[in-house]
Amino acid sequence: MPRATRDLNYTYVNHMLRDNARKDWLLKRDITTALSSMNNVNNLDFVISNLGVLVENGKLAEALLWAWSATRTNNSGHKLADLRYLFITAGREALLKHSDKLPHGGPFELYRGVNGIGANRRVKGLSWTSDFEEAKFFAERYKDQLPGKPAVFKIVAPIEWVYGYTQDREESEYILLLPPDAKPKCIWKAE
Repeated sequence: MPRATRDLNYTYVNHMLRDNARKDWLLKRDITTALSSMNNVNNLDFVISNLGVLVENGKLAEALLWAWSATRTNNSGHKLADLRYLFITAGREALLKHSDKLPHGGPFELYRGVNGIGANRRVKGLSWTSDFEEAKFFAERYKDQLPGKPAVFKIVAPIEWVYGYTQDREESEYILLLPPDAKPKCIWKAE
């Protein structure tokens, strides 16, 4: 495997693990050592801070999928437009190559649990699931901390909208980039 041409920004990597992460990156272009050497809520910020280097080395899709699925919370601290940009930049084909195998060729009946008000509600967000109960769980997860009514939306997505799929954490998560004219339908609202 060719060596990396530029080094990464290791700001988010645990200082005691930086030498190993740097060695694995520079010698083997192994991005997983760096990603696993930091608090998982920082993975996406690490990817963003290293976007150019990851693109140059063909590692953006691998790193982005890791960062997306590894966080123990969610990625709501990032603007939806910025997240879409990252996935478009990584490329659908490369992302699917690093994803789990899709269960079939689509279309996919998917659900998204939401809460919050206005733009924070993110009805057209990126994470969707094939499990209604799982979507309901995510809708209600922060109901005591967020204003608004938890709800679940449904969409039937053709395979062209799917940019990734993972079964990490025993979830069936589809990463969708919905077109502007997509209209998810609300199928459940909390009382």
